[in-house]
Amino acid sequence: MITEEINERVVTLWEDEFPDSKDVWMPLVYPPLQEESILFIGLNPSFSERGFRTILADTPYASISPREFFHWQNRSKFDMATAIAIENVAKKKYRFFAKFRDLSDYVEVPWEHIDLFFYRQTSQNEFKSIVLQNDRVNEFGSKQLELSKILIEAVRPQIIVVANALAAQIFQTEFDPKFDEELGCHVMALNEQSVPVFLASMLTGQRAMDTYSYQRLKWHVRRVQRRAIKRK
Repeated sequence: MITEEINERVVTLWEDEFPDSKDVWMPLVYPPLQEESILFIGLNPSFSERGFRTILADTPYASISPREFFHWQNRSKFDMATAIAIENVAKKKYRFFAKFRDLSDYVEVPWEHIDLFFYRQTSQNEFKSIVLQNDRVNEFGSKQLELSKILIEAVRPQIIVVANALAAQIFQTEFDPKFDEELGCHVMALNEQSVPVFLASMLTGQRAMDTYSYQRLKWHVRRVQRRAIKRK
């Protein structure tokens, strides 16, 4: 599976970047991803010990200490299968994903989510200092984007929704989608197909788009998706 390869490669990247057991977290790893879905793309995974404990409560993983399990210094004890299982639990229970489920149900297409970067950091300003230099993606960031691009191609999404303002800005620069005046959204070539791309802000959280903008986004995504079906 492509996700197994990407998971191994991103851990190797961390080994190269942080050989002296720096005070960082294990990178994001992925379970198998559903193809031909609506693919929501964020910026990077956050890390909240309290958040992880809430998600893992009443699961077989409730006794895990997130700080110990995900700390890079403890990587010799890191269990990939457990990390993937935790990601599957988070997809079902983490309220951050609630709007993704809602939009997916509205359009009647399954959903997936990835982040452009694998580095766990809650503060966006601190995160920017890790992957950007003079507002451009640095070498470490570029190596992560190479892996994300492989994941996006493997998913073969029907539609892409980039749900973070900074991620949308980076996506625009790195993937170069073109605005389609007829569809009213961006379009990019992917696997010899034209894939609609919605560059948006966050759907949940303190910086989330307002209710009415979200309502329009849902309507727009469904309209474009149905039009794409008619063309086939």
